Amino acid sequence: QDAPFCAAFDPLDGSSVIGSNFTVGSIFGVFRSPTLLGVSGSSIAASGITVYGPRTLLLIAANGMDSVLEFVLNQDGRWMYSQEFKLFSETPVKVFAPANLRASADLPAYHSVILNYMEQKYTLRYTGALVPDVYQLLVKQGGVYLNPVSERAPAKLRLLYEVLPVAYLVERAGGRSSDGKQSILKCSVVEYDQRTAACFGSKQEVEKFEKLMEDE
Repeated sequence: QDAPFCAAFDPLDGSSVIGSNFTVGSIFGVFRSPTLLGVSGSSIAASGITVYGPRTLLLIAANGMDSVLEFVLNQDGRWMYSQEFKLFSETPVKVFAPANLRASADLPAYHSVILNYMEQKYTLRYTGALVPDVYQLLVKQGGVYLNPVSERAPAKLRLLYEVLPVAYLVERAGGRSSDGKQSILKCSVVEYDQRTAACFGSKQEVEKFEKLMEDE
């Protein structure tokens, strides 16, 4: 109870697609707090994701770093540094991952945004798992992951052990995050199972998402 740090993690992100042999991952956040209730982005000391795909990858960000470091697991069982992510492109990267598409039936603005991306010839890259969808944003240095919510299509992503750690990682890599109103790092955890809308990506794309939620 008096420990200076607490950790929260999702050991298997993408459990709904693992049977299809899709890429899945893990998410973790380390908080400078003796309890997880009440923490926010300002409490995060470090966060990371692992990607279990053709390669096994570990991505880490921590206080004092202005980037995200990637390590790859070699055949000898050792982790080797592979690359650094620190900037999102200022020019549009035409990749989008529209999650919770059921919400588009209730949110005309979300429906319009999806059509707009298609008209602008964005490439659809959505896997059904948060970790690989976010990892591609880092690799491509842009694009957007959208997960708005509606009354009939409520939020599924947990703030504590999914959204907050990922938001910290994305923002350290030069991207942005939003719950539709503000940076996710400004959101506080009041319940362990608290869920939220989420958007990750470049500054321009996240601003589009916030305008979408504002219109609704």
